[in-house]
Amino acid sequence: MRTLLEKLELNLSGKLLFMFIMLDLVIIVLVLLSAVKGSLFLIFPLTLGIVLILFLNYKLSLYLLLVSLFLRYDIYLMGKYFVLMDLVSILLVFSFLGYFLMSGSFSIKKTVLDRSIFIFLAVLLLSLLNTIDLANGIRVYIWHLQVFSIYFLISWSVDTQEVPRFLKFFILLVSIHSVYTLFQFWLSSGRVRAFGLAGPSIADLTIGGLIICYSFFLFEDRANKRLTYGFLFLLLLGSLLATQTRGALMSFSLIYLILSGLALTKANRLKLLFFKRRILISLSLVVLGTGILLLVYPELLKRVHHGFYYLPGRYIETTQIRFYLWGLALKSFIHYPILGIGLGQFYNLVQVFPGLRFSPLVFYIYGLDPHNIVLYYLSSAGIFGIIAFFYFFLSVLKMGWTKFKRSVVPQDLSISFALLGIVLFVFISSFYTGEWFYRVSGIEFLFFMGLLNVFKPKVQ
Repeated sequence: MRTLLEKLELNLSGKLLFMFIMLDLVIIVLVLLSAVKGSLFLIFPLTLGIVLILFLNYKLSLYLLLVSLFLRYDIYLMGKYFVLMDLVSILLVFSFLGYFLMSGSFSIKKTVLDRSIFIFLAVLLLSLLNTIDLANGIRVYIWHLQVFSIYFLISWSVDTQEVPRFLKFFILLVSIHSVYTLFQFWLSSGRVRAFGLAGPSIADLTIGGLIICYSFFLFEDRANKRLTYGFLFLLLLGSLLATQTRGALMSFSLIYLILSGLALTKANRLKLLFFKRRILISLSLVVLGTGILLLVYPELLKRVHHGFYYLPGRYIETTQIRFYLWGLALKSFIHYPILGIGLGQFYNLVQVFPGLRFSPLVFYIYGLDPHNIVLYYLSSAGIFGIIAFFYFFLSVLKMGWTKFKRSVVPQDLSISFALLGIVLFVFISSFYTGEWFYRVSGIEFLFFMGLLNVFKPKVQ
C-alpha cells in the first residue's frame, strides 16, 4: 500500500493513511446499511467522503474517479438513482476546491478548446428553449457540465509528467476488470455477454485500454515491457470479444487499421524500421486471440447479433431498432431544424410526437438515444447544435494530431499516439453508437481529452 501511494505521489502521512482506511471502512458499512434501511444513511458517507477528500491529496480523487468507472453500483438518494461515478465526481470538485483554494496555488489556465467547448455548451443551453420536459433537459445539460468539468479540472491541475502514470493506472484497472469479465464468461460457458462489474460501458473502456496497450507496445524500447503490453493487449482483446458488442468490435477493427497506418507513416518519416515487425506481431496477437476464443466457443460470433420477439413469430433485430431511432432523429430535425427538439427530449419522444404512442415499438425505444451522437445533436439542438459539435470535435482532432506530429522520441510518441487514437475512436464511433458527452463514456472521453491537453512533447 505504501509503495503504491508513493508511486502515485499522494504523499500521505501514516496518521492520514490510517484515517483514510478507517473512514473508508465506515463509508462501506454505511453504504451497505443504506441498502437495508433506506437512503438516509447515504448522507453520512457523502459528508464523510467530502471531508476525507478535502484532507487528502487532490490527485487521489482523480484516481478514484477512474476506479469508479468500472463499478456500476446504483445508489438511491433523495428519490433518485445515482452511480458511484456521480458521487466521486462531486467529491472531485470539493477536493479540487479544497486542495487548490486552501493552498493558494489555484490558477485558471486557458486551453485551446475553451472557445469550442463554450460555444457547444451555449448552443445546447439555447436548445432548452424548445423543450417540453424542461426538467429532463436540465438534467441532461448538467450531465454535460459534469463531464466537461472533468476536462477543465485535469487541465488546471495535472502536469505533463503525470500523464503516463494515469495511462498506466488505467491499463491496470481495465486489465484487472478483464480478468473478471473473462472469468464470468468462462463460468457461463460462453452463453452470456460478459460485462463484469462495469456494465455495457465496459466495451468503450476496454477499447481505450487496447489503444493505450497497442501504443505502448509499438513505442516501448525494452523487450520485457513490450512482452507485458502484448500480453495485456491479448487479455483485453479477449474480454472485448466476451462482451459480444457489435459496435465496439467494429470500432476497434477500424481504429486498429487506422492507427497501424499512422504508425507506419510516422515510422517511415523517422526511419524507425522495426515498426513493421511490431505491427505484424500485434496483428498476429489479434488473429491468435480471436482464433483461440472461437475454437473454444465456436458460437461466439453467431451471438454478436441481438434482438427480441415483440410479437409471436416476429423477431426484431437491434439493427432495425437503430434504423428506426435514426429515422426518428431525422424526423425531429426536419420538424425543428434550427434549435432541434431540445436537449434530453429524445428520451421521451412521445411528448414531442404524440402519434408515436401508437407505434408497436414505442415501449422498446423509450429512454433510448439515437445511438448516433451526430444525429442525437442534430435532433436535439438543430443545425446550430451540429455545427457546434463538429467545430468542437475538429478542434480536438487538430490538438491531438498536432501533438502527435510534434512527438519524435518514443516516450512522447507512445503517449500522443495513444491519446490521438482514443480521440479518433470516439469520433468514428460517434456515427453509430456511444454516449461520449455524458455518463461513463463521457467521463472516460473528457478525462483523456484533459490529459491530451496538458501533455507537451519534448522540444528537440
